[in-house]
Amino acid sequence: MSNININLTAEVDDTPVRGNAMASGDDAFDKKVEDKILRALRDGDVWAWALVTVTATDDATGEEFKTCLGAVSYPSERAFRASETYADMKAEAVDGLEEILDEINNA
Repeated sequence: MSNININLTAEVDDTPVRGNAMASGDDAFDKKVEDKILRALRDGDVWAWALVTVTATDDATGEEFKTCLGAVSYPSERAFRASETYADMKAEAVDGLEEILDEINNA
């Protein structure tokens, strides 16, 4: 049985913050949240508005499966790693990789 490695990467998402970060129905509140995200981005905080990729890689074969999610806003990588979103992305990546490996083994 081979090992599966999980890799997390984040880069600044090019999805516009304005109009996409919040939709609370309170325009003033939405603008406040968007302004905070934009300030953090200007300060170099990729986790303020990130495109996140989780990759599951099989050590034995080198096969991999990636799952991505954009418009992610967390206070830090640590906070993201503790989130249900990250747990769900890891599970999706592992499941996808296992499907690939099953197809290879049953070919």
